[in-house]
Amino acid sequence: MFSVGDDLCILGAFDAVMYFAADFKKEFSAFTNNNPSVTISGGITLSGPGLPVRSIAAMAEEALGQAKNRKDEKTDKIVKNGVSVFGVTVSWEEYDQCLEDAETIIKYMEDEKVSSSVIYKMIDFANRAQKGKKKNLRDLLWMSNYRYVITRNIKHKDVIEYFHKFGVSPDVMEKSRIAVSYALYYKRKGKEE
Repeated sequence: MFSVGDDLCILGAFDAVMYFAADFKKEFSAFTNNNPSVTISGGITLSGPGLPVRSIAAMAEEALGQAKNRKDEKTDKIVKNGVSVFGVTVSWEEYDQCLEDAETIIKYMEDEKVSSSVIYKMIDFANRAQKGKKKNLRDLLWMSNYRYVITRNIKHKDVIEYFHKFGVSPDVMEKSRIAVSYALYYKRKGKEE
């Protein structure tokens, strides 16, 4: 960990860093008495252990830049006060929800109610939803393809309904990349230990 001016850089295991960011935001908000004029932006990046710290910091700085340029979906004005991770920038409230969703997805995977292959496919659907905004025909069909994959590959009705919530709009599907990527990294980390 190091701090320069008003910037802070934390290095650690991906899951610890991701939860640290959420906890830091909550504590910072409490410290400022939830003053809406005081904002915090975060950039989280993942890398292998062999990458130099300066390279990791540069990647995190790029993610931080994306967070600082976050736009309000309704007004299209820059609002900052968000976090960027896995190539997606969200508000802190959305980030907390993504971490909750990640925990739910991990539980479904551990209970063998959903396979890793379905979760990997969700990353493709998140990418297609993002590209679909540019009106590529294949990518515009992401929603119907997603519903088909979920319904075809998940046998539990309550789990199907849970996963349908991600397929309601391109923005929601794109933001699901945070939860599913976290779940996949978590499962991979468990296998390596």
